[in-house]
Amino acid sequence: MNRAILTVHLPIGPCVITASELGLVSLRLGEVATGRDSFEAAAAHEHTHEARRQLLAYFGGHLRDFEIPVDLSGRTEFQRRVLEACRRVPYGETLTYGELALRAGYPRAARAVGQVMATNQVAIVVPCHRVIGSGGRLTGYGYGLDLKRKLLEMECGGGQNGCETVQDAVDATEDVVVDAR
Repeated sequence: MNRAILTVHLPIGPCVITASELGLVSLRLGEVATGRDSFEAAAAHEHTHEARRQLLAYFGGHLRDFEIPVDLSGRTEFQRRVLEACRRVPYGETLTYGELALRAGYPRAARAVGQVMATNQVAIVVPCHRVIGSGGRLTGYGYGLDLKRKLLEMECGGGQNGCETVQDAVDATEDVVVDAR
């Protein structure tokens, strides 16, 4: 399958967008594409540029719901259902891994849902940053809890947009001490 790759510079840093003819394949935050990474295919090329446009609109505060198709080929049925359920979590809201498991149709699979979130290749578009721990705290984000916190705060306007559950999760995490031994 043909793919197109594009680097976009977002307020959070560079991001490599990869797309196929079916849709967005990955967003690699903190990376820049090299010349040899760029493949061209007409439909894939359109998807990379549309993803760029939507990401810039999201970070500019002008987009809440991504409409770019996501290519989930190569994923299991379970993974697809979890990622699709996560994609439907509204802007400015959070839910726990257990709640996401229930929405995906697997009520006893909270840990497995966590594993799917940990391997989410299209973070932000499939908003795994909106999934929090059962105690209401920010947990596990591949790009670090600081970025997860920033994304949630951005979506909530610092708690000014009626996002009490998000702000509660952010506030609850501020007093967590991590032992790095």
